[in-house]
Amino acid sequence: SQFHLDLANAATLPTPDFDKTAAILPYLVRTQGLGVFYGEAGLGKTFAVESGLPELDVRSCSVEFAPRVTTKQMTSTLLEVVSGRQHQGTRDELLHELRCVLADGPLLLKVDEAQRLDHCCIETLRYLYDQPATRITLVLVGGHGCWETVSRYPMVRSRVSGCAKFRPLDEHHVTKLIPSL
Repeated sequence: SQFHLDLANAATLPTPDFDKTAAILPYLVRTQGLGVFYGEAGLGKTFAVESGLPELDVRSCSVEFAPRVTTKQMTSTLLEVVSGRQHQGTRDELLHELRCVLADGPLLLKVDEAQRLDHCCIETLRYLYDQPATRITLVLVGGHGCWETVSRYPMVRSRVSGCAKFRPLDEHHVTKLIPSL
């Protein structure tokens, strides 16, 4: 895996946050929910979500946007990631096409580094998520400021149906988990 860096005998420790993520993801897929996984850098948020994706019975796509991405750039990137091909057009044309593509079937869309999203991008994701024809599970993963970014918008926060805050392991968990290797 990209996280184990091809190390021989690398193992994943079942931390409380890893296990919580594994429990939340199937629920989000069943309910086509919106989930948020957040915490400081290096605590395993992306790893935990990525590790759970192969276990799910749904197609998934992952995307990460650069800081200060515009809604047109975001829409174009989403359309390319979901459809596998590049598209041209105005923001509204791309948004219409993306809505149609997202209606094709169940999809889990993971947005990494979600703390980078501004109001317009968050609202665009919410708009796509809320469309009656789209069939998406939306998973937002982010570091410092992610929950603050999401919770700043009541129209998004009210739709969150699964959430996990990743915390550093305390000494008790470390001493309990390491001997299990």
